[in-house]
Amino acid sequence: MGKYLTFIAIILLAVSAGCEPLDLGIEARRHGEPSGERTSGREKPQTTKADTFVYVSGVEFPESYDWAVDSAFGNVSSKLVLFRDGVRVCEIPAGPGTVFSADPDMHRIAGGHLWTDGLSGTKTVICSDGREKFRFKGRESICSFVLDGEDVLTLGAARDGPGVFFRRNGDLVFSDEKGRCIGPLYRDGGRWYFAYRRTVGEAASIARDEYFIVEDGISLPVEMPSDVEKVFDIRIVGGTLYMVVNVKGSSVSPYLVQGASRTAMGSAGRVALDCSIVPRSGNIWVTGHAKDGKGTVYANLWEKSKVLVNRGGVGSSVVPLGENYLVVSNDATSGLSLSGNRIGNITVPPPSKFFTEGGSFCSGNRILLVWTECGKNSCGWDGGEVRNLEINGFLTGVSLWP
Repeated sequence: MGKYLTFIAIILLAVSAGCEPLDLGIEARRHGEPSGERTSGREKPQTTKADTFVYVSGVEFPESYDWAVDSAFGNVSSKLVLFRDGVRVCEIPAGPGTVFSADPDMHRIAGGHLWTDGLSGTKTVICSDGREKFRFKGRESICSFVLDGEDVLTLGAARDGPGVFFRRNGDLVFSDEKGRCIGPLYRDGGRWYFAYRRTVGEAASIARDEYFIVEDGISLPVEMPSDVEKVFDIRIVGGTLYMVVNVKGSSVSPYLVQGASRTAMGSAGRVALDCSIVPRSGNIWVTGHAKDGKGTVYANLWEKSKVLVNRGGVGSSVVPLGENYLVVSNDATSGLSLSGNRIGNITVPPPSKFFTEGGSFCSGNRILLVWTECGKNSCGWDGGEVRNLEINGFLTGVSLWP
């Protein structure tokens, strides 16, 4: 059995403890509850505002199972778990015979709850803390999940072939069965946006991509300059349309495009592989990877023509954290390295696990990180205080709420 050390690193501020009942489903239960007793989720809210809690999600396996080897991948029972300030508050059985998956892409923390998407026949099922909220026809992979007040917004992609679907509480707001998502669902100026592309033409020799921005469910075509070779991201920021592209015949890659204005961000001799626009106060960042002529891949963070991060090596990436950023490097030889403009360098020996999508969180001046290290007992670190997190498995996400 592989023993792993799980860490919660909270930079700058510790968090006070507290506990409030969660809305747990039929198959989920609060830690320590008898199997037959479950919260209704309909209790009146407390009159006193709760403190801010740290929530951590993870995947737990039976004690006898070596999940690091994972010889029965996809065919072993597991649990999705949620911790609040180091205390286990939710368990959801996952694996064969359930609609819940151990795949980290199929669960996330939002609003102090553990939200999941799963498949049941030809339908997608959305649950909160194990209790079904709604289901809809179609087998979708959830690209973006957002809570909008009492509503759940999802941006989904068809699991087999093209297809993009924007839903509110499972009800279809917009769809294009030939579309493919570009970037996340986001809000700008009180409206909801996302971008997608659609390939036109059957034969490879005449096939071309058309690009669209969807604004509150209305699709708007994006005119692409004729010399654009590849489009990485399209985004509305402050009401202005921005794009990150490669330009035909240019030795520099990529470019940030704003109307007729173009800014070369990359270095000559490198080709961008993937890029994402990151809005921030009064400026725009672009994260991505680029490859040089020798085949070395670099993780980059650009601020217009200024290069803020240029990290080479296998398994490197840049994770935006509000006005801050995290540089992640992880490979089988050197292990995990975490650094950034607001934290020192954290090193974890191999093998180790860190999820760039959920393993970090920033709110104001608070930065939280979670990772999993092989070879030691399960525990965590919170503002200098060592805690045990009893889990034979790995941590997948961290968040603050409220």
